[in-house]
Amino acid sequence: MESEAENQGVTLYINPIGYYAVRAMLALEFKNIPFNLCFIKTTNMEHLQPWFVKLNPHAKIPVMVHRKRAISDSRQILEYIDSELQGSGKLYPEKGSAEWKRVQDFQDLIDSFYMGDLVGGCYKYPAYVPEPDPGPMDHDACTRVYKYHNESIRYAKEMAAKHPELKEIYETKSSKTPLCNPTEDDFQDLLRHLQGIFDFAESELKSSQDRGRLYIVGDKFSAGDIYLLVFLKFLGFLGFSSYWRSGNHPFLERYFEEMQKLPSCSKILNDYEARTTVQKKSVVSAEQHKM
Repeated sequence: MESEAENQGVTLYINPIGYYAVRAMLALEFKNIPFNLCFIKTTNMEHLQPWFVKLNPHAKIPVMVHRKRAISDSRQILEYIDSELQGSGKLYPEKGSAEWKRVQDFQDLIDSFYMGDLVGGCYKYPAYVPEPDPGPMDHDACTRVYKYHNESIRYAKEMAAKHPELKEIYETKSSKTPLCNPTEDDFQDLLRHLQGIFDFAESELKSSQDRGRLYIVGDKFSAGDIYLLVFLKFLGFLGFSSYWRSGNHPFLERYFEEMQKLPSCSKILNDYEARTTVQKKSVVSAEQHKM
C-alpha cells in the first residue's frame, strides 16, 4: 500500500477531526488511489509552524501534496484528484454538461454554509442544538474548537513577529481567518439556511429516487455525493441529525442510510467517527491531567 502511494506521490495532511479533510479522503478512497496520511495537531498550532507554512503558504488544512505540488482547498483537491491522478471512476460528469453544472451548483450550495459559524454558534447558543448530547462534537468539544480557533488567530500574529521571512503569510492568515463568532440573530439565520439546504436536497433526491436512482446527481456517485454525505455526517456529530431524520425528509434519510453502506463511504465515515471520538477522549484526558 505504501509503495503504491509513493508511486503516485500522494500525501494528505489533515486535522484528525477536520470536516473538509474527509471530502478528500473519501474521494481518494472512492477512486482507489493509495495515499499517505499525516495528522496535523491544530491544538498545538502545528498548522502554523514554519515548516508547514513553507509547504502550504495558505496554512490551510487539509492540504494534499502530489509530487511536490500542494493543493489546499478541498474543492480544488477533489478536482485535482479527478483530473490528475490515476484511479477508477469519475467524481465529475463531463465538463460543461448539464449534470456537471448541477454538481457545481450543489457544491456551491454546501460551500455557502460555513461550518465554523455553526460550531461557534453551538458553543455560544447551545439551546438551539436539538440533540444536546450528540456524540463526538458535543458542547464541550465545540467550546474547545471555538477557543483553539480564536487562539490560532492570535498565534499567527505572534509568529509574524518571530518569522519576518514569513510575515506576509502569517499576517494574511490572521486577517482572513473568520472569527466563527456569530450573533444570535446570525445563528438563527444560519439554521434557516441549513433547513433550506435540506429542503433542496430532499427535492433533488425525490426526483432521483422517483427515477430509480440513488445519487444526488445522475445515476453515478459524484463529488456532489461526497459533499452531501460529509455534510450530513458532521451535522450529526453536532446534534442536528433530527433536522433530516424528523420524518420530514424521508428521501434524504433513505439516501444517507443507503450511501453509508457503500464500501468506500462506510470505511471513511466510520474511520472519521472513530478518530473524532478518540480525539475528544484524548483532549479531555489531557485537560484533566493538567488539573
